[in-house]
Amino acid sequence: MASLKQVSFLVSFLVLLHLSVRAEKRKMDCESWGPPRVIGELDRAIKEASGLAISTKYPSRFYHINDSGDAGVIYQSDSYGALQKKIILDIQKPLDGEALSLGPCGVKFSSKDSKQCLYFGDIGDNNLKRTEILITVLEEAESFSTPAAVLRQHRLKYPSGARNAESMAVHPNGDLFIISKAQIAEDDHVGPAEIFTLSAEELWGSQEALKTMRKIGEINLPEILKEHEVFGQIATDMSIANDGKSFLILTYQKILQFHFDIAKFDKNFLDFTIIHPKQLPQQEGISFLPRSSTSFVYSTEFHKSAPLVQMDCSNHTML
Repeated sequence: MASLKQVSFLVSFLVLLHLSVRAEKRKMDCESWGPPRVIGELDRAIKEASGLAISTKYPSRFYHINDSGDAGVIYQSDSYGALQKKIILDIQKPLDGEALSLGPCGVKFSSKDSKQCLYFGDIGDNNLKRTEILITVLEEAESFSTPAAVLRQHRLKYPSGARNAESMAVHPNGDLFIISKAQIAEDDHVGPAEIFTLSAEELWGSQEALKTMRKIGEINLPEILKEHEVFGQIATDMSIANDGKSFLILTYQKILQFHFDIAKFDKNFLDFTIIHPKQLPQQEGISFLPRSSTSFVYSTEFHKSAPLVQMDCSNHTML
């Protein structure tokens, strides 16, 4: 039987090995970000930008949606924000469209499954009254028809009552993730951001069924960002890197990059970097650039102007 000293040594060795592996992984991400750069300005039609996705298939193509009140439209722009097309979805008017993401069109069985779909997230619920949320999926195309054909609509619910959310992203493996938008309490505090998910297999199962997401954990943004105002502690969007190995959370004041795969979430190892952006009046859209975990773009609602801002890792070659 191993002695207490041997067991203690083994435990210490395993802990150090785990931390060493995590440190090695972190070297792949950015630890120092360059200054924010305004790269364009959104067209006035995108007056309440609340979602951003950047095409990996069509160079310099950006997708945006407006906040609640818009009639199911995705706005296609170039990388400078100039409007190219209004993609009108063949759906009923959303209750509160808040999020946009690109991801696989169904269960991804191999790297050869190259089709990409746009996921339109009707997930907002300021009054916490909705019994379900709706994700509309359409295949990305070189040219969209009018109205654009919808591939699938997914009806989802939370496991324990309604949540408000503006942050949604599809993992490269096809799994869907939503991070809740914490409500401001009477004492001017907010709670942690909750993470919910549904696997690609569950998502693309029965078409008509109302599917229940799973809660996999929380990120205590108020604790992480305790030096900042309450609005700086509220998640407004998210983006997962194309390799799946890191993800971003946008708040009204800050950006956080988490240096691990969200599909392997472990509340005990939240390795992250706080990024200090050029603060925009109401920043609610963020996306990694294609094939990158070291460059991203974020956007804002229209307040006299609506700039597109890019940030790049300062210890990597600028993309």
